[in-house]
Amino acid sequence: MSIRVLVVDDHLAFAEALSLALRFEDGIDTVGCVGSIGEAVHSLTGAPVDVVVLDWQLPDMDGIAGIPRIKSARPDAEVVMITAHASAALRALAMNAGAAAFLPKQSSIQEIVDTVRACVPPVPVDHSKALTRRELDVLQLLADGKDVSAIAHQLFLSINTVRGYVKDIRRKLDAKSQLEAVVNAQRQGLLVRRRSIGNVTTNLDPPAGRSA
Repeated sequence: MSIRVLVVDDHLAFAEALSLALRFEDGIDTVGCVGSIGEAVHSLTGAPVDVVVLDWQLPDMDGIAGIPRIKSARPDAEVVMITAHASAALRALAMNAGAAAFLPKQSSIQEIVDTVRACVPPVPVDHSKALTRRELDVLQLLADGKDVSAIAHQLFLSINTVRGYVKDIRRKLDAKSQLEAVVNAQRQGLLVRRRSIGNVTTNLDPPAGRSA
């Protein structure tokens, strides 16, 4: 079955171009493009959608605030946030709000296609490849938008040590990139969901499958 994609972006030319490009990819079909969260919710209640490619800046509300509404309308749909203002902080907010992936608008069509596909295939859980406690710490920081240097600083590790952890994480999660590793980890329930209260970030639940 084709992966059904809804594009949500108020820049009509970009939305239509992306929708058309995705439609020409094998195994992907687009159900249309809309320009607001309200229109997206209406579309999601009327047609099955597997992936929502969502802009951050929209006329009725920002994309991060709209993710819960999208997930409420279609809980099984994955959200790929795409923005011209990509930053580590915004990426962390998007992932914590429930996005499966985060991309800059400068990404190539192939990168967008690969991300859409990575969001959908089921990821088998192989307990022989269980992540260690430290690998889970590194993985969580990757999901929070930290780069290798920042992770090394926060965990008091060398950059080469962190790179080694990232390599092992990708191998264990059968991922070709750090982004795919984060997406696969989310699908396996390995990442902590966070909620921001004022300036304090709290954990809503612990990651599953921790091992020593």
